[in-house]
Amino acid sequence: MCLSTDGAQVEHARYTSYGVPIGMPGADTDSDGDCDSTDITQIQTWIDAPSYDVRGDVDLDGDVDASDKSTAQGWLQGKTHGWEVLGSEGDRKGFGGYELIPPMESSSAWVARNRPLVASFGRWTRRDPLTYVDAMSLYEYVQSRPQWTDVYGLRTQLPGAGPGSSASGRPGTPEECQSLKEKMIAQMGGAPQGGTGCKDGEAIYCVFEPMDGDTSPGQEAVRACIMEHEKAHARQADCPQPGSGAVETPNNDLTTPANKWLGLEAEINCYRKDCSDCKQDPACENECFRKGQACSQQYIQSTLGGIMAAGWPIPVYGANRECEKPNPNYP
Repeated sequence: MCLSTDGAQVEHARYTSYGVPIGMPGADTDSDGDCDSTDITQIQTWIDAPSYDVRGDVDLDGDVDASDKSTAQGWLQGKTHGWEVLGSEGDRKGFGGYELIPPMESSSAWVARNRPLVASFGRWTRRDPLTYVDAMSLYEYVQSRPQWTDVYGLRTQLPGAGPGSSASGRPGTPEECQSLKEKMIAQMGGAPQGGTGCKDGEAIYCVFEPMDGDTSPGQEAVRACIMEHEKAHARQADCPQPGSGAVETPNNDLTTPANKWLGLEAEINCYRKDCSDCKQDPACENECFRKGQACSQQYIQSTLGGIMAAGWPIPVYGANRECEKPNPNYP
């Protein structure tokens, strides 16, 4: 809201879910984007009733009276804003704290520090600088969940959370992970390597296998990559609203081809990096590469069997082909 020096309403804006502004001058009592004779008549109706509505309280003194009608008639009547108009007073800060891009005002384009957002499309105009931290699309705004936010144009945040708290979830505590493991075993009939669940409306991710205490070579690298797999699932988890305080499974199915593909891709990319961290330890490298090979085989099956069947394009990452081969130095 923009106020005059004496505290009267000048104009304000509302926004669609994806940030298209709808500008409204002061005294726009029917919220149609202009101040006209209909609005003046409505102010008089509120005066006669009497009743209160902040849209008619032009001077914001707590009531709707003759001074509000006088100000509206003498100063605001005839002003028109409306769809994709932030205002007429030169304001540039608006939706989400973003800054409007003047040459693209008619397209409702905002700068969110790291990249532009075209609100009328609900899409970023540039790829995510952090790549696949949120979802498979590098241009999708807040994972198409407009109740979430993205302060810097980098990573989706939970509602009301600060920039350091993301919608990507958090690692589960040992107690939470044990509870999640028991639930997953009951559902799946076997012990999973890792899992993603929900606690108090927030996603949590856990690694169950290899278990803590296993000091065999390469296990730390394997654990780290399974964790990346589950973190990718946590970004897709649709968690129930906070309620019982118990660990729950997500509302959505994380084993669908698209979700499975995302987790396996994150795991493969991790193996590409972490296997090189074995520092030429033969046993470590062999174990890490074998695990990466198994993951790659699942990735290929998921891609060909699920995504291709759904008619989605199959991305080709040449570097991933290296993960499909065992370490050439060891059988």
